Order: sequence, then C-alpha cells, then structure tokens
Amino acid sequence: MKKIFQEKNHFLWGIAVEPTDEKPLVDTETSSNVDKELRLQVGDTLHLEIVSDLTEQRHPVKVIGYAPGLSIVVTTPRIEKKVRLVQIGQTVNIRLMGARRIIGFRSSVIRTLFTPYPHLHLSYPKELSSIELRRTQRVTVNIVAAIKNEKFSGEPIPAIFIDLSAGGGLLESDFPLGAMGDALSIAIRLQVAEQERYLSLSAKIHSIQPAEGISKISASPRSQHGIEFLAVPPDNRLVLYAFVYEQIVASLLG
Repeated sequence: MKKIFQEKNHFLWGIAVEPTDEKPLVDTETSSNVDKELRLQVGDTLHLEIVSDLTEQRHPVKVIGYAPGLSIVVTTPRIEKKVRLVQIGQTVNIRLMGARRIIGFRSSVIRTLFTPYPHLHLSYPKELSSIELRRTQRVTVNIVAAIKNEKFSGEPIPAIFIDLSAGGGLLESDFPLGAMGDALSIAIRLQVAEQERYLSLSAKIHSIQPAEGISKISASPRSQHGIEFLAVPPDNRLVLYAFVYEQIVASLLG
C-alpha cells in the first residue's frame, strides 16, 4: 500500500504538511476503486438522510467538490428554504442515481461550515452498495393521470397508474381508453425530490385486460391498459427514472 505523501512539502486544504513515517490517511487502492464506481461530478444531486432523524426525510443536496479518500463537499440541506442544522459526527445515508443504477453508502458529517455559504464535508465512503435500475423496473403506485386517445376528440379520460416504470406502466380506468396499438397522450404529476413535476407523455396501448370490480360510474367492469411510453424527451425520462429510484429507495429503507 503506497503512501499518499512522497514529496518534501505538501499542501492539504492550503496548509503545508511535512512528510512523516506515519500510516497514510487513505488506503489508495480502496479509494481508487470506490472513486471509479462512484464517478462523482460537481453539480450531482445526492439524497441525504440523517440516520437519527425520526422523520426519515431525504434531502437533495448538490456536490460542490470532493477529495477522493478524504471528503465529499455538499450544500447544506434546506427545509422550506431554511438551512437545516446538521451536527458534526451525525451519521447520514447517501443515495445517488448513476447510469441506470442506484448507488448508496453510509457517511458521517466531519465539518459544517457557513462561510462563504452553508456547506458540509462528508467522510468519503470506503464501500458502496448499488441496485441496477432497468428501464422496465416497475414500482407500485396510485397516481391519477389524464388520458386522451389521439383517435378521438373530447375531454381527457381520468385513469390511475397502478404501476409505473421509466418505460411505461399499467393504467386502470372506469372506461376503455382505446384499442391495442392506439396512441395516447398522458398528463401526469409526479413528486420528485420534494418538488412537483408535470409531464406530458406520448404512449401506445400494448395490452388490455379486465380489472377487478365494477365501475361506480359506468356500471361495467373496470379496465386495465398496459402502455408503453414513446419518444420520451430526456428531461422527462430523467424525472421518470428519478421517481422510480425514490420509490425503490423508500421501499428499501422501509
């Protein structure tokens, strides 16, 4: 295992440090492996959960910078635009959405600073856990949507997503939404990172089946429609992935 300091004079956070014979601060091999997997970028959004917080609230924070093996610097969490008090030594769970996977690790707050703006230094992780997030990864939901069949004019039909993925979902409605292959326009509202996002999506029907129960509106069996999203814009796709990610994380954290 190589030592970090090899030259005569070194600088850590602007302070000159003389080399010593002490053990290195960082296991460079472990740090390198974690860094390759983590692939942090300035501006990345991390979801920070304070372990001792009984509300189990996850706060979105931004990566300001990092020193591999030493610390990750992030913005201080805010609640309703007010800075949340975070104490040195508090243990935190961190989640990051990578390229179609969720990366998680446990860290601790090693420094809290308020100048020139509020930010935190978090201990650099020694190990990571990850979950592959497939395009077809579905989560159980209960989300109202407005559906319009492109073949017909008139008002949108209300329906409920009972499961959802980044690639499509299963809709349940009191009325038939169309036939196999019909093109649909879907308006939906999702809550991601404590913000409401409104999406307009194009889709097609790829399956139809009866649902349990009788509609109180039409007095006929309710219908379920499997749909596939089409040509999703990058911004909307990111919102869908982020929503699915948050639901998976919430279920994992129980």
